[in-house]
Amino acid sequence: MTTCSECGFSPGFEARICPRCGHDGQRAAGIAASTAFDESATNALTQPGACFLVVEGPDAGSKFMLKQGVLVGRDSGCGVALKDPRVSQRHAHVAENAGRWTMTDLEATNGSFLVVGGARRRMREPHVLRDGDEVVVGNTVLRFLELAKGGLR
Repeated sequence: MTTCSECGFSPGFEARICPRCGHDGQRAAGIAASTAFDESATNALTQPGACFLVVEGPDAGSKFMLKQGVLVGRDSGCGVALKDPRVSQRHAHVAENAGRWTMTDLEATNGSFLVVGGARRRMREPHVLRDGDEVVVGNTVLRFLELAKGGLR
């Protein structure tokens, strides 16, 4: 889509999922959507947990299921492997403890930022992620989504 049929936003590039509202234009049009995870990850959407939805950047539209101790970065071994050249090889670490997910910047050159009220605030210490939080790494915006049994909350 070049303009979202749900919210009217035009990101300036071809995107399957709207970077602003997360609407999946291809799925709404009845076209099978592809994702960055396999069938087992799709099944995991019915289990409690969390994922990152890439809402802006080279990987826009991709979804990454979060597992305990996952790395975010450009390295292919990262659980959240991004194509953004401004993302460090090992940019950030995400961990779950007692149902709370925490993201820690690994002192990446370009840093990690939390979007608060439309403004970017640098993450200088571990941050407990809340459903809907948006985090910027490089030129990529990740939306944190908590999953409940049966799908997204």
